[in-house]
Amino acid sequence: MARIRDESKRLKILAVSRRLFAEKGFRETSISDLVRETEFPTGTIYTYFPNKEEILRHIVDEGWDDLQARLIEAVSRAIHPREKIDVILDRFLPELLDQGELVEIVLSEPEELTGLGGKMESLTGLLAPLVMEYLPGRESGKPGLRRLKTVLAVWFLGIVHASRLAERINPGFDRGDILNLVRESVRSEPFPD
Repeated sequence: MARIRDESKRLKILAVSRRLFAEKGFRETSISDLVRETEFPTGTIYTYFPNKEEILRHIVDEGWDDLQARLIEAVSRAIHPREKIDVILDRFLPELLDQGELVEIVLSEPEELTGLGGKMESLTGLLAPLVMEYLPGRESGKPGLRRLKTVLAVWFLGIVHASRLAERINPGFDRGDILNLVRESVRSEPFPD
């Protein structure tokens, strides 16, 4: 007989797994750990997810899809290129950095489980045209799309890694300092009217 699924149980399994995978790592977290922390029987865990890999995929895909959907929705409401950049700087980056557990998992676990390559391609593919609109000058003076996507990937990964470092070792700066530096550097660029 099939068990009835309760969305609140599924969400609790994902939340607990997300925390444990970020703290201990995917490989070091056992189903027994999930059973202990959720206080659900083993069978309940398997009712919702056939294995740990599927739990990880749901954590990453649902978290990423939610973040990207909010970015797309917010950017779509902005009209001027500068407004779109402001959405990225003032809303998306802080939201991304607030997702510490998700970021830790995506950057720590194997690409075949997280799909990081495809997620970076999707993000840079979304952001590159916005940045192209923002850049001043003639079309011939702008960087090529491939180069711009590379710059964006390095930029985002650098911001995320610097933020993670700031949380771990307290190097004399914090996430707010990182965000302020990024905002100042982007906003100091000349912007066409």
